[in-house]
Amino acid sequence: MLFFLKAIINATAEAENSLTLDHASPQGIFRVNVPVSFGILHLAPLWQKFIDKYPKIELDITLSDRVVDLLEEGYDLAVRIGRLENSSLISRKLATTQIIVAASPDYIAKYGMPNDPDDLFNHKIVMYSQWAKKEQWHFYKDNIDLSVNLKANIYCNNGDTCRQIMLQGGGISLQPDFIIGQDIKIGRLVRVLLDYKVEDLNIYAVYPSRKLLPLRTRCLIDFLISELKDYQWSVS
Repeated sequence: MLFFLKAIINATAEAENSLTLDHASPQGIFRVNVPVSFGILHLAPLWQKFIDKYPKIELDITLSDRVVDLLEEGYDLAVRIGRLENSSLISRKLATTQIIVAASPDYIAKYGMPNDPDDLFNHKIVMYSQWAKKEQWHFYKDNIDLSVNLKANIYCNNGDTCRQIMLQGGGISLQPDFIIGQDIKIGRLVRVLLDYKVEDLNIYAVYPSRKLLPLRTRCLIDFLISELKDYQWSVS
């Protein structure tokens, strides 16, 4: 009930008469939930720019890789990565991230380069445990899905921690380019299984379905789309 009352108060406080974002002055508390690694690496540098543009908005940002219930937990918007489950939420695509299979040069020198997905059974695996089907990795070649079900040596629910383990020679991992793209570019990590494609994932803004979308939500979505649409994740 508190969240619904808060929403009514915020909606009343907004009371914008302008129909264009260029002259809008949205206001009120805006609760946002974002993934931890993406939020720290790529969204954190944007928040002050957004507030400078819309100074009457008060941002309340939570970082979590857990899929939150926006309505139950009182969030106005969440940023999510990957396939979206069917729900009453509305989504807008913000960007796309390339998923990369990689390891450190030291690891490859010690254990060898896998030639096909089945070779991964003979390697150490660092698994990001928040993937929807974390142990099932899908590879594609000639439009054929060559999936493997892997057990990991290390499971972790944070991509930055997986990256650090990879850099220390801990094994092969499946990670988005927004986390390891720079490492690939300068050679701290190397791609493996280059003859096989891994499906890219989209990055979305999701928000509750409403007849009249609050102006502050429209402003944030348009801002994120503008900032992220041409973003390069530093993959060579």
